[in-house]
Amino acid sequence: MAEWLSVNPDSGTGSGTTTVVVSAHTGRSDRLKNVRVTAGALSQIVEVTQVGAAVALTISSNTFSGSNISATSSTYTITGKSNTPDLKLIVSSGTADIISGVKLTKLNGVTKNIALTSTGGTTPTFSVAVPDDPGTTARFSFTLTVTTSANVAYTTRQVKYRIGGTGASNSSLYTATQRAAAEELTVTPAAMVFLADGTIDSTIDGNTATVTITTTNQSATWAVTLEDVSD
Repeated sequence: MAEWLSVNPDSGTGSGTTTVVVSAHTGRSDRLKNVRVTAGALSQIVEVTQVGAAVALTISSNTFSGSNISATSSTYTITGKSNTPDLKLIVSSGTADIISGVKLTKLNGVTKNIALTSTGGTTPTFSVAVPDDPGTTARFSFTLTVTTSANVAYTTRQVKYRIGGTGASNSSLYTATQRAAAEELTVTPAAMVFLADGTIDSTIDGNTATVTITTTNQSATWAVTLEDVSD
């Protein structure tokens, strides 16, 4: 008999009873099995139906969440369990461009690396059909990998999204905040020498009275202050 169904006892003499034992079902589809009772030359069938479980999706860990998303292109993982026929990352608001791609990297512990397809637009949905649809018979474990694009702006950016599937009941709204690009400041030269009469010492190669200020953030303001040097 199927692993999900058993009878106890499975034999006897004369009139009697046997109990049908059914294990919990996490798949979304009904499952059927016939229990055939044979006594001598006669037999009859008891049809057993177990209804499918409600469609559900749960998340066990999610590193693509919070305020510490790197400004550089990086990858993050989302793991969970589901019995849905597909998996979806649904952007609800924010800067969707933070997400450059999503993959189904593992299914029930087996490496897959299948890219999710994006609908595009400002609030895209990334989706993939689960190979062989194991959710019909049982809940499956999954790992999604989210790859981010680099943030070249000097302000943080944020995206809000959900993880789900067709008919899934998971409703957690996640927020990922990406750090701002690192600002850089270069000032040259690092030193200069003037003569006693106030003119620049032209005998020193590269000596100049002009300070060049280079910043990667062109909207940043700069200022110059004077400091005394202690002996």
